[in-house]
Amino acid sequence: MDAKWEPLIAPNKVDYRVERVQVDGFSEGLFSDDRLDQGIDPVGFHINGECPSCKHETTALCAAKYIAPDSKELEEAVKLKTAYDESHQEDLVSLVTVLRCACIKSHTNAPANTFGCGTEWLLRVSYLPQVTDSHPKYLPVPENESFKYWSPADNIAAAVAGSLSAAQAIAKNWQAFLTGFLAILGVASVVGGRNTLQRRFESLRSHLVSPLLQL
Repeated sequence: MDAKWEPLIAPNKVDYRVERVQVDGFSEGLFSDDRLDQGIDPVGFHINGECPSCKHETTALCAAKYIAPDSKELEEAVKLKTAYDESHQEDLVSLVTVLRCACIKSHTNAPANTFGCGTEWLLRVSYLPQVTDSHPKYLPVPENESFKYWSPADNIAAAVAGSLSAAQAIAKNWQAFLTGFLAILGVASVVGGRNTLQRRFESLRSHLVSPLLQL
């Protein structure tokens, strides 16, 4: 029997279904991350692990800069401090993020182009923003606290996903635009002179800056 999760969610989820799962405990070492690759005071980092429902490997973005940290007086945050060296305790950041299953396995009735089984759960994350050689630590969010976190965590996850998608779209359009612009620039510099180049730069600015202002 799988003892990684408390309570045990069985049998392994097969059908796609959007649902929130309360997780009260999990085995140490169940989650990994790329925090050490993100440098000092990261905007975010990826958390990797097992979905509690379908038991498939998944990954999620912890958008640390977008999430309000726990109050330092909160019981769980106080507990987390004891896991760190005293010299770093005041630098500790504790926050709650939502993880959504994004496994690559096929789940029956999943919408087109959808990853995962539809399960999401909360995870308390503690890390040291100014220390690059210390891995985050993870704890479950007790049921008597989780109701406070679901709505803001969901809203932040949706907003960040939208922003990243928009940024990726702009990057893709920018690459295509730049390729064409450089080709035009080569001709303009020979044929049109300075005035033509100025008009091209104005066009470049409007294509690049306007979409960024809308993010």
